[in-house]
Amino acid sequence: MGPFWGGGGDDDEEERKIEETYTFSLAVGGVAPGRAELVLFDDEGRAMDLSKRQIYCLTDKNIIHFEPRPGNSTYAEGSGVLIVPTEAGTAKVTCFLDGAPLEDTYAVTVSPQNLIQILMAEAGTQLKDEAAMDDDIVRLESISPTGNAIAAVIRNRINLIEANDAPALFSVDAAAFEADPDVSYYDSVIMAPGQFSPTNSADTGNEIFTDAADRNFIEKEWRAAYDQAVLTAAGVYNQSTTDPTGNAFAFLSPTAEQWLVINEALASGTLELPANCGVTDDNFPEFAPLQIFVLYGTWTYDDLRPAFVFVRNRTADRPAVTNLP
Repeated sequence: MGPFWGGGGDDDEEERKIEETYTFSLAVGGVAPGRAELVLFDDEGRAMDLSKRQIYCLTDKNIIHFEPRPGNSTYAEGSGVLIVPTEAGTAKVTCFLDGAPLEDTYAVTVSPQNLIQILMAEAGTQLKDEAAMDDDIVRLESISPTGNAIAAVIRNRINLIEANDAPALFSVDAAAFEADPDVSYYDSVIMAPGQFSPTNSADTGNEIFTDAADRNFIEKEWRAAYDQAVLTAAGVYNQSTTDPTGNAFAFLSPTAEQWLVINEALASGTLELPANCGVTDDNFPEFAPLQIFVLYGTWTYDDLRPAFVFVRNRTADRPAVTNLP
């Protein structure tokens, strides 16, 4: 037997996808219909008839609780449970049949909502285009290379703050950083003043950042981006996704003119950041000299200009622009 996402639809006629999984990527702001439902199926792929049995589930962390699945009055009637997240974190779920624990356990990741929101605001188009779809539903195994890189930058900032005991490196308030580890690490880094522009109410990306606090606020055509953001955020937050940026702590969306300069520097192997490339050593003096990393495999425009390039530390004898890990 195993866990499956639920099936069916909702008022918005979104389909529920039934997929076997032992890992749940959830969000307080909501997930795609059915993706918070743990359903027990038999070896023949049919929902178990539990009408004459007892089922309940327990969790090792109080970041989730359980309710009957939609349309059912009891756990047994629905052959499983609805997992309701209340705060970010990771948890293990163990279910019991007739008082005996099932052999398999289930991993639940509830990502910080701010991480999902900043992915939507910074890279919504890229998440939407890179999402692997099954009809109109983002597949559980879908990966966004661009989303992984953007989220890795945030995690790398957290790592650098911890390694140097210095929240001020990225204008982070020290008290906010330590308020509720490790969720507060993400919240304080993302919301630090002057760091991620969509968090500023005056920025053009602030509306999508705010809307992404709740999936119900997202227009239907952008829900695939949100659902991909949930999967991407979970992989970075629970450390199952590796860093593709080589410890980058910032990113840049180059203009066509900046990309021309960056590309020329990449070809020449210069040891100096070129003028007008969009970044200087003065932007992050604590980490100078800086290097621009061009990460191939991420989203590009029709002119082959990448949506993002990444900024990291280098030694003085390494090129200022590289495409090497």
